Amino acid sequence: MKKLLLSKQAKIAVDILMFVAFMPVIAFMHETGEHWKSAHCIFGVVLTVLMLVHVAQNWRFTKALVKKNVIKRNKITALTTLFLMLILITVSLFAAGVFNIVTLHIHNLFGKLLALFIFIHVIQKFKRFISLFKK
Repeated sequence: MKKLLLSKQAKIAVDILMFVAFMPVIAFMHETGEHWKSAHCIFGVVLTVLMLVHVAQNWRFTKALVKKNVIKRNKITALTTLFLMLILITVSLFAAGVFNIVTLHIHNLFGKLLALFIFIHVIQKFKRFISLFKK
């Protein structure tokens, strides 16, 4: 299973699925109807699971971020990871019943910052992603 998760095809699939799930999360961010809020939450959960798989697929690099002070050279990746963790904390607060206007605004702020850093991260890693398709 581990070998399959770390295969080139699995990495490509996870990256594509993350991109596909990311678009509706952003699109439904400020919609007011209940069905749009539900879609935002559903796609947000899917995106979060895929992002955690992505981090697991790149675990050696993730560990190096912390251990070898690589953060200075990979600020965007480090900030993307930080805002993912902050989003997970706000979602955990929602799940624990701490849902109010303050936590919602904090979640929205972290979500916007996460989206910004995801876009920058994708742009930075695009060449590397394309190289996955080469033999």
